[in-house]
Amino acid sequence: MKARELGIPGAWKITPQLHTDSRGMFFEWLTSREFSAFNG
Repeated sequence: MKARELGIPGAWKITPQLHTDSRGMFFEWLTSREFSAFNG
């Protein structure tokens, strides 16, 4: 997951990491653990 703080206080752009294989694709949209690493 990539997170980028926007120009508005408290607003973030979240981009999930996409995992693909022969069956299709999967991504975790948002996890509190990863967001806490960005947000503190």
